[in-house]
Amino acid sequence: MSTKKKENSIKKAKRHYSRYMKAREFEEYLQGFGISKRRRVFELDD
Repeated sequence: MSTKKKENSIKKAKRHYSRYMKAREFEEYLQGFGISKRRRVFELDD
């Protein structure tokens, strides 16, 4: 595997991870109002 490819996959993973964390924070924010319809989705990765 070339270093360029490796760098790209790391970048992609980071981008996905940050999006996931934002979504998770948003879910927790919604749960403050008692809304948790998509919570199950986030528990699969734990």
